[in-house]
Amino acid sequence: PTVQFPRVLGIECVGEVVESDVDGLEKGQKVAAMMGGMGRDFDGSYAEYTLVPRQNVFPINSPLPWNELAALPEMVQTSHGSLFKGLEIKRAKNLLIRGGTSSVGLCSLAIAKAEGIEVTTTTRSEQ
Repeated sequence: PTVQFPRVLGIECVGEVVESDVDGLEKGQKVAAMMGGMGRDFDGSYAEYTLVPRQNVFPINSPLPWNELAALPEMVQTSHGSLFKGLEIKRAKNLLIRGGTSSVGLCSLAIAKAEGIEVTTTTRSEQ
């Protein structure tokens, strides 16, 4: 393990910029941040405040409440990584998503459809 303790864990977060001296980020702006050593090389998202490299910060323009925004980084990162790195979806014509009504399943569905992939899903829900 590369983590040296004490360390505040957490590899993704959403929040507001408190202070910034880089272009593209302004005080009060909604942002998401993920990976890039967060929670390993430096304190992560379980802290009240965190300082992360600019390349790991993504502006968000959304009317969603904070509790819904907080689910996005992990869900999108999991879906994107699984589809593009794990499955190399650029080569696919169709995709089966098991658990298609889960948050990751729905996100994967949206990404795959945006890539022009024919998608079939399963769910245990009868609705």
